Amino acid sequence: MKIVPASGQVACEVGGETLMLNPSNNSYYSLGGVGVRIWQLISTPRTIVEIREALVAECDVDPAECEAQIRELIGRLAAEQLILYCE
Repeated sequence: MKIVPASGQVACEVGGETLMLNPSNNSYYSLGGVGVRIWQLISTPRTIVEIREALVAECDVDPAECEAQIRELIGRLAAEQLILYCE
């Protein structure tokens, strides 16, 4: 399954962070560090494996640890309705 930003949410990069607004609950969120890069990557629908492969190619990181952290972040973003899963 591919991951994309949810429709209706608003996001922008400011000072090295990604700031997001979920208008359905009027909540603001921010991502820093690698979270910013993950948000950039999912601007085009991608699977977790595709995200992991991109990050491993860009950073000196263990693939298993990288994927675990991606899954954790994606889970939190999904819980806040900031992303969607698509085919």
